[in-house]
Amino acid sequence: MRSRFAKSPLQNCLLLSAILLSILFQFPQPDLDLNYYTLLASDYASSNKKNTNAGAPLHGVKIVITGATSGIGLSLTKLLHNLGGTIIVIGRNTSKLAKLESMLDYGIIDTDADSTDNNNNNNKGSKRLHKRIIPILAEFTDMESVSTAADTIRSKFKTIDILINNAGMIYPTSIYPNYFGDDIETSTPQGYDRVFTVNYLAHFLLTEKLFPSLKRSKMRSGARIIQVSSSGHFMVNGEDLGPTTTATIDNDTASSSPLASQPAASSSQAIEAYMNSKLAQIYHMRSLNARESESLDGSNRDTNSKHTTPTVKAVSICPSWVATNIIGPEFTVRPLMDMLAFSPDGFGIASILFAMFHPYAGLEGSDYVDNTNKRWFFIHLPRYVPEGVMDRLQNVGFLVLGLTQKFASGVNFGKSSQDSYDVVKRDALFEWSKVAVEPWLK
Repeated sequence: MRSRFAKSPLQNCLLLSAILLSILFQFPQPDLDLNYYTLLASDYASSNKKNTNAGAPLHGVKIVITGATSGIGLSLTKLLHNLGGTIIVIGRNTSKLAKLESMLDYGIIDTDADSTDNNNNNNKGSKRLHKRIIPILAEFTDMESVSTAADTIRSKFKTIDILINNAGMIYPTSIYPNYFGDDIETSTPQGYDRVFTVNYLAHFLLTEKLFPSLKRSKMRSGARIIQVSSSGHFMVNGEDLGPTTTATIDNDTASSSPLASQPAASSSQAIEAYMNSKLAQIYHMRSLNARESESLDGSNRDTNSKHTTPTVKAVSICPSWVATNIIGPEFTVRPLMDMLAFSPDGFGIASILFAMFHPYAGLEGSDYVDNTNKRWFFIHLPRYVPEGVMDRLQNVGFLVLGLTQKFASGVNFGKSSQDSYDVVKRDALFEWSKVAVEPWLK
């Protein structure tokens, strides 16, 4: 005889789900070990002779951050400013830049300011107020705007120590596969895909224009370029980043423009745009490191240089799920992210700080940093299922990642996707990108 208190399979399933969700929501988020990263920062900047203030280990270190007025970029700006760094903040909103500038202290009295920096007086050795938040306006969907911003930075600073390519966007259809209406603008003024441009091509241009300034850094372990990438790059294989003859962009590079650079015209393309742009960032990182290594070999080596290791090192990172507005605050998944994702004011920036200051970052085998200890199988799985299923399966995968990431949190060097080590695809994209940005390098 069945007990009156017996539960049906559905009731048991719901009860188990409720218990698991309760555990999930109650499990604490990992903390950011600020003491550890402060020590790393202090050691990184220890070669800077102007740094005599123990309370400001980054005093004299110049850091450029894109997308600095919200999310990860804003949190980094506040923390690195508190550590004494001079932060060149790039954003697209004038009022947000002004608010950020007024929110943070203007600086400290600097008795040995860099006389080559035009934002200071030229009387070296005299006391002056050294401004440490430098706002730069730029719209990353427009290459002309990015070029102007880079020129402004170069006019103000002779040297740059760290460049953090953080600004990014994602089409809402990447979260809701059926959401692809006429209100989604996918083209830039130059005719490229918006996500591809903001996440990759604009940063490629900015990096090329600031590279000479990075080369002049006096940091003992060299300047750093940090690419804020994503584990989403595992879901594409790089085929869309190679040359194609089907381009529709009306410029000199149209005959070989990668498919990923062309404006998304469907929900499927919009979904893959983000993944392709993040893989492109990793290709870019490895191209930069390869170019620097080649400059130290044989005839390519600068005979006047005292460096025997690359003076600029690039690192890609994945911050995992971080509770930001990258998908827009109006979408219903944001409350879930606030509960489950890493905080941008906490562990969400740990992988970036690790890549910025760890002494091995950027060396061979240490060019990719993750915020979680394991690479989950469902990141790879969608590449082996029919395309019609992939869109939905991918969202399930990222949801599971978001639900479980805090159980496997831990910052360390890791391996990016197998396709991201493809030298042929990497070099092809790098060569195309150099041609694509050439009009703004002259």
